[in-house]
Amino acid sequence: MAYLVRKININQWPDGENSFFVSKEELNADAVTSDLRTTNNTLSWWRIDDETELESAGISIVSKLNSKQNNIRIIALSFEELEANFCLKNTPNQGDTAVKEFKQRHYDMCNMNYGLLGKISYFIAKETSQTKKNMILKINVKAAIAKIKELVEKGKADKEMLGDYIKEQLKIN
Repeated sequence: MAYLVRKININQWPDGENSFFVSKEELNADAVTSDLRTTNNTLSWWRIDDETELESAGISIVSKLNSKQNNIRIIALSFEELEANFCLKNTPNQGDTAVKEFKQRHYDMCNMNYGLLGKISYFIAKETSQTKKNMILKINVKAAIAKIKELVEKGKADKEMLGDYIKEQLKIN
């Protein structure tokens, strides 16, 4: 089963333990405005073919970090479900990652508006509210950097495309 993946700040979303998802109208505004920031009415995602690629997607996202973070969280939502509800376009030229394999996997959720932001918020909150968060992964940035270093050494990541923080950690000018 294919998924679309993006980074989220898990602390902004209902967690199913301390806060519960009731309706999209009650979602934290910071979750929507920080995690669902659009450019030209599009929202950027990465496609993976199955759950086994979730960590690789996280490493691809970490490759562009410009500032220090200990961990990031990524969420994966069903490609099929999103495709049925949103305009999705494969936009490989827009993929902002240093990991070469993932450039071709970039998708834009296009023609976004206020109503569609509410709708995607609903899909995310529905997943974050689950007690078993199978499709939310915590990525340790330090471990990801070690994997990015291996990818650069093998020619599978473009060192020029790395984020400033990652370049600094790998001592790349």
